[in-house]
Amino acid sequence: MLTGEMIYALATSTILKDAVDLSLSSFDEEKLAALGMYLEQKNNKVETELEKALETLYAKNVPTGVREFIDMKSGAPSTSPPKQRKQKNSLSSAVGAPAPNDTRSDITE
Repeated sequence: MLTGEMIYALATSTILKDAVDLSLSSFDEEKLAALGMYLEQKNNKVETELEKALETLYAKNVPTGVREFIDMKSGAPSTSPPKQRKQKNSLSSAVGAPAPNDTRSDITE
């Protein structure tokens, strides 16, 4: 059975890479034990669920540009989907000339 201290050690060393001091001491030990027991029945771990929750919080709260920069800096593949750029329908720069796909017949020559 995992204790609060064990989960704390695992969370800070594997999930957060010692960057943030995570404290589970405010979470009731009985609740934590029950959570661990029921997650084990589903072949899952508290650590795995905490990691998923942190990833969700990260994706929801950290701007895309910052996430992409961090991914680029760390050499990791981007976790966000590539941006789709909208193609602008621009008119020709020549005055009075129809745009390449312009089918209007109201332009006089």
